Amino acid sequence: MCCQGGNAGLISPSETIETMVSLIEYSDNTTQIGIEPSSDKETVRGHCHSKYKAILKSYQDQPGHEPIIAEFGEFSKEFMFSILYRTEQKLIISKERRSLISKVYHILIEGLQNIRYHGARDAQKRQIGFIIIGRNKNNYVINTANLVDKGNARSLAERLGQIEGLGYNSLNKLYLNTLANGYVSRYGTAGMGLMTMALKSANHLSYNLEKINNDLMYFNLELKIDIL
Repeated sequence: MCCQGGNAGLISPSETIETMVSLIEYSDNTTQIGIEPSSDKETVRGHCHSKYKAILKSYQDQPGHEPIIAEFGEFSKEFMFSILYRTEQKLIISKERRSLISKVYHILIEGLQNIRYHGARDAQKRQIGFIIIGRNKNNYVINTANLVDKGNARSLAERLGQIEGLGYNSLNKLYLNTLANGYVSRYGTAGMGLMTMALKSANHLSYNLEKINNDLMYFNLELKIDIL
């Protein structure tokens, strides 16, 4: 799917981020992020961390590609707010146009909400995930990852396949119909978030669903946002 344009009626980041930041005392060291997991490569945390390191290394190894945010761990509400704040500040410092900042911001909100509200938990009740935001001369690239219960994986894949199979106009129509009819997919409100991300990104979604154990799947989603 290749989309053009965006959704009307979405909130503006300029006021929202001030409200979010007022709820926390910002610090780069307020969460246990980036701590190496157990050396046991079969653990859920170890599996996800190895994927995180591989994606981050691919950013670092590509000439002209720069990771600007890279975080792994358990995503609390406060930590999500700090990611939003730091991302917006880095885009402002880079003197990106406001429309691009808004687009990246809203896609990031949906990605973080998918991790926070739809991510499964491991046997230790940890909601593990990661986010990496990178930049090259043509795009901002957002990679998110979280755990998915194996029982929900098929409906998630079906929803992603449906989104990928639609052009912008058809996807926008589906989005508006879903809003109007109050329809919630078998994967819950995550379907709305995925549609929003696809519409705002104006590019194809790339995703990976991979079995970790008998109960959990690893889900990685990548979106590109054109700079020009």
